[in-house]
Amino acid sequence: MAIRKHQAVSLLVVSADQALKKTVKGLLADATEPHFDIQFEVPSDFAAAGFPLDNFDVCLLDASGSRPDEHHTLDLFLQHTYRIPVVMITNGNNLASDWEALASGAAGCLPLNELTPELLQRSLCFAVARYESEERWRRLATHDELTELPRRTVFIEHVNGAIARAERLGEELAILFIDLNGFKGVNDRLGHAAGDQLLQQVAQRLKSSLRKGDIVARLGGDEFVVLQQPLGNPHQSQWLIQRLRKAVETPCQIGGDSVSVGMSVGVARYPADGNDAEQLLAAADKAMYANKQQRLRPSQRRADTDQQDLMNCLISRPMAEALNAREFSLVFQPIMQVAENRVLAMEAFVRWNQPQRSGIEAAEFISLVEGRGLIEQLGEWIFEEGLHWQQCWSRKGFPDVPISFNLSAMELSPDYLIPLLNRHLEATRASHPVWLEVSSSLLSPRQTLAFEALQAACELGARIVLDNIGGGASCLETLTKVPVAGLKLDKAVTHQVNQQPIYRALAQSTHSLAQNVSLLAIASGVESREQFDALRGLGYSGMQGNHLCKPLTGSALLDWLEHSPEQNSRSSLASSA
Repeated sequence: MAIRKHQAVSLLVVSADQALKKTVKGLLADATEPHFDIQFEVPSDFAAAGFPLDNFDVCLLDASGSRPDEHHTLDLFLQHTYRIPVVMITNGNNLASDWEALASGAAGCLPLNELTPELLQRSLCFAVARYESEERWRRLATHDELTELPRRTVFIEHVNGAIARAERLGEELAILFIDLNGFKGVNDRLGHAAGDQLLQQVAQRLKSSLRKGDIVARLGGDEFVVLQQPLGNPHQSQWLIQRLRKAVETPCQIGGDSVSVGMSVGVARYPADGNDAEQLLAAADKAMYANKQQRLRPSQRRADTDQQDLMNCLISRPMAEALNAREFSLVFQPIMQVAENRVLAMEAFVRWNQPQRSGIEAAEFISLVEGRGLIEQLGEWIFEEGLHWQQCWSRKGFPDVPISFNLSAMELSPDYLIPLLNRHLEATRASHPVWLEVSSSLLSPRQTLAFEALQAACELGARIVLDNIGGGASCLETLTKVPVAGLKLDKAVTHQVNQQPIYRALAQSTHSLAQNVSLLAIASGVESREQFDALRGLGYSGMQGNHLCKPLTGSALLDWLEHSPEQNSRSSLASSA
């Protein structure tokens, strides 16, 4: 539920105190943007089994008393905070108690004696906005944002589970690997927005064509996979392919255009073609590509398989050859201390250069790299290349400019990250500090290995910056386990900071959290003067975005450093080491 003007927020107030109920009602009486629909419940009713929590957007929980039933209610609710966010009313400024509640899952703590209409409304709106953001990022971790279909990792889990059941029951199952024919032509002719709409329509058609129990996922680009289980008849896969082909090849309406695409399919069956998900996917992929080449006329093959060729570049030869051929490159974007026009760090972004297309951004291919098990090789190269340019800038008179590296989920492992840092930081960490940016959405209380890796990275001299704050999962658990140095506001929040009060409140709260625990607050994605002024007004001194400097190559960045006035490259984070 996204909060917009004139849209009501459904609020559950859990309290046995009649005076507090009257106070809350009075404080929210004049709220209009948004308006609050309030329902009051006593703790005993709330604790009853089957209470309809899902009917509410947010809960205000009275924890200001000392009665046993209130503490029981608090414990009960915090076990279910994944269902709706909770803001607690507390008895006073007990920071230790508030911190424990926040770390346990509460979205906010408000002292009873300091309640004001503005504070209460802002806290409730912030709780709803943060919860929506966390839900979005949790889903993004498992589902494709564009099509809302499961991602590769989820599909692999389903397939391996289905294989285990099939083995016990003596059944067969099939994997269908689907690639769209002509999709690149739609992108080139009508633009990427039209291509996205086409993928969304195709995804829904594929999903609606399956039987209950079958699963469709998007691997990336225009590639989809289907798990068909069980196979009671050897012809069932062909029947399903015919049904899917009819659904896909029916023209789609994109704006005012009627768009048609075809599809190529490869089938792999368990147990004949493989004993696990990866083997079956590889066999189905190979079968699909062979079928695709047979179906297309020679004149069509190159145009219709450009994207497949691009994807296959990563498996047609070792990653080492691609790296030696300089197919990958880095660009860097400064993170600035704007008050002093000072560089805090240079964030490294990888680009993939192909003969057909130059400068492909990581968002377009990194999932493929991870899916092919090549992220460790690419990550090692990114680290080496970034430190190489760091040393080049140092020799030219700009020492101690940290490089900020982004870590993917697969790199958050002690077995990978710590040897990497040991290989490259031991001799250089004193004069060449390093930042590691980790999306808050990748961390959860259960990911003990990730926390272990980050803790060890700190001991080796790296500085941890939590990214996507305001656009991902809560960072409180991380702050209690890892000596984080900075919080980075998600660019989606930055882009909306002047558009909706909720995002402004989110930006302000993130800055306040960073300030209160002595962390650097950085706003990413600053694209305009209006965003710059708004964030500076909220207290942000660290900023990054095209308004300040676009991503540049290492050599171009050196020129920028030499000609940008009043540059001082010493980092506040580096000096705190």
